[in-house]
Amino acid sequence: MFDVDDRIDQLRADLESLSADAADRRTERREQGFDLVAVAGYTNAGKSTLLHRLADDLSLSELESTHADEAVAANAEDQLFETLETTTRRATVDGRRLLVTDTVGLIDDLPHDLVESFSATLGEIADSDTVLAVVDAAADADQFRRRTETTLDVLAGEADRVVPVLNKADRVDATTLAARAETVRRLAPDAVHPVAISALHGDGVDGLRAALSETLPTETAEFRLPNTGETQGLLSWLHDRGTATVDYEGATVVVTFSARPGVVREARRRAESVAD
Repeated sequence: MFDVDDRIDQLRADLESLSADAADRRTERREQGFDLVAVAGYTNAGKSTLLHRLADDLSLSELESTHADEAVAANAEDQLFETLETTTRRATVDGRRLLVTDTVGLIDDLPHDLVESFSATLGEIADSDTVLAVVDAAADADQFRRRTETTLDVLAGEADRVVPVLNKADRVDATTLAARAETVRRLAPDAVHPVAISALHGDGVDGLRAALSETLPTETAEFRLPNTGETQGLLSWLHDRGTATVDYEGATVVVTFSARPGVVREARRRAESVAD
């Protein structure tokens, strides 16, 4: 029977292995034009429910009536080692193709050195374009502050890419919710303004999508192309990978295209080939 120190050492090694195995997949996904979004937070904050709410191919009806997001673990020590699996699904926000990953959940009393390991090895967070930091707004004030601090410790150095998400906002009154938002602003002054939602009922999710869209890296380019079949093929490619506005000026097609910088670079290369 491993003691706690041995189990923590094994968990750290497993995290490093997972990070190395996933790095190539993330590079390939980014080259395909996907924005990468990580969902971080405690195991009962509602991360999985939010993933189901955002994903194109998932439904909240697929969640069991008693889901892990709502359950309180009887043994936190065992929960620490229960699973290292992450779940990634496609989502679409303002025409942008996202891959949203529900990362390994945090727990109370996480050893500080293991917090550092999470921060160093969770590539889904380190390599993401935006991080949704989900916290339970219905937790009591002390627990809320403690868990928010731990979540932000894991996200150290990522503040400009973090969208704090106050989930379960339907369970608290307006005064309490305002106090929770102020706590987050004090702890993460450089992060995006906290967004209050109910992932379960859908309240505030449209506002979250808007905040998410605004934090994604975006570059815009304009192309003037001949009105040919090759151009039409390029337009299809552009619509699949970003936001394209198309105007026709006689025999010329004027395209304004916005997407992640790497996709815009590839779009320029393809447009040059079409224009030649």
